[in-house]
Amino acid sequence: PDIVIVMSVKERTSPLDNYHEEITTIGSGKVAIFQNGTIFEGTWQKADRQSQLTFKSTSGEEIKLKPGRIWISAIPDSHGQVSFQ
Repeated sequence: PDIVIVMSVKERTSPLDNYHEEITTIGSGKVAIFQNGTIFEGTWQKADRQSQLTFKSTSGEEIKLKPGRIWISAIPDSHGQVSFQ
C-alpha cells in the first residue's frame, strides 16, 4: 500500500458468538498514518455512519492523504500498540 493508517478503536468480543470482534469506528481515537516515509500521529474522527473518517494532527490540522492504495488497520485502544523503525 502507499499509505498505512493504524486506528486505535474500541473493540470487544461479540456477545452473539463470544468469538468475533466488534470494532467501533464511530467516535474518535488516536491514529498513526504512514506515508512518504513519514509517520503522522494524531486523531481520527467519525460523527456517524454517514460521515467520512477525518484525520487531524496533534496540532489540530487535517492530515491530507496522497492518492494511492490505503491499508487501514484497527487496533484495540485498551491494549494495542504501534511500533516501527
